[in-house]
Amino acid sequence: MQEEKMKEKSLEVTNYEANLKLHYEAKRKELDILLTSSMPTQLSTIKTLLWMNIVMIGLMMQIFRSIPLTTIAKGFFLLSIVSICITLAAMLIKRVKSYGVIDDIEYASKLHDNEWTVSKGLADMLSAAHNSIMDNRDVIVQRAKLMHIATWITLFSILFLCLSVWFRPIQNEDIQMADEKTQKPIPSPITPEVGKLHENSVKRPQEAPKPKPSEQKK
Repeated sequence: MQEEKMKEKSLEVTNYEANLKLHYEAKRKELDILLTSSMPTQLSTIKTLLWMNIVMIGLMMQIFRSIPLTTIAKGFFLLSIVSICITLAAMLIKRVKSYGVIDDIEYASKLHDNEWTVSKGLADMLSAAHNSIMDNRDVIVQRAKLMHIATWITLFSILFLCLSVWFRPIQNEDIQMADEKTQKPIPSPITPEVGKLHENSVKRPQEAPKPKPSEQKK
C-alpha cells in the first residue's frame, strides 16, 4: 500500500512538473515575442513619426523662409511640435525592460530539498515570467495609446502642410499686388542748371533771311 501511495505521489509530482514546464515554455515564448518583436517594432514606429515631423518642420521652414507665416502654417508647426513631444514621451516610458528572470543569485540554495523542489523552482520561474509579461504589456499598451494620438496629430499636420503649400502661390500673388499698390512713382527732381542745359540743347528753328533793299527794288 505504501509503495502504491509513493508511486501515486511520484506520478502526481511528475505530472505537476510537466504541466509547469509546459506553462513556463508558453510564457517564455510570449515574453520573447514581446521583447524581440513587439517592443522594438513600437520603437521603430515612434522613431519614424519623430523623424517625419522633424523633416516636415524643416521643409516648412524652407518654404516660408522669405514670406510671412499663414494661420495654416502656424497650425502645422503647433501640431508637429505636439506630436514630437508625445513621441518623445512614448520613447521614455520605462526604458528598463523586464526579462522574467529571478534576480536572486542564491535563490536555488534557499529551496528545500524534497520531491517538490523542482516544482517549486518551476512555479517561481513561471511567476517571474508572468510578472515580466504583464509589465511589458503595460509598457506596450501605454506606448500604443500615445502612438495612436501622435499618429493622428501627424496626419493632421501633413494635411496642414499640404494646405499651406497649396495656398502659398495665392499668398505670393496677394503680396506682390499689395507691393505694387503701395509703390508710387517718385518724380525725379530737375535742377535749374540741368533745365537750362536741356533748353540749350534743343535746337530752335532758324528764321528765313530778310531780302536786301536793292533786291526789293529790282
